[in-house]
Amino acid sequence: QGIDQVNRAVAEMNQVTQQNAASAEELASIMSMFKTNYEGSGHTAGSSKVKRLPPPAARGLARGVSPEKAIPMGEDDF
Repeated sequence: QGIDQVNRAVAEMNQVTQQNAASAEELASIMSMFKTNYEGSGHTAGSSKVKRLPPPAARGLARGVSPEKAIPMGEDDF
C-alpha cells in the first residue's frame, strides 16, 4: 500500500510538472508575440517614457501594544 501511494504521488507530481511546463511555454510564446507586435509598431524596448511618481510619504512607526492589553488574561483564564 505504501509504495502504491508513493507511485501515485510521483505520477501526480509529474503531471503537474508537465502542466506547468506547458503553461510556461504558452506564456513565453504569448510574450514573444507581444514583443514582436510592439517592436513592429515602431517602438523599441526601452524607448518609452514612464512617468515617475514621487515615493509615498513616510509614515510614523506603529506603536506596539503589550500582550496584556491586546488579550487581557487573569487567573480565571488558565
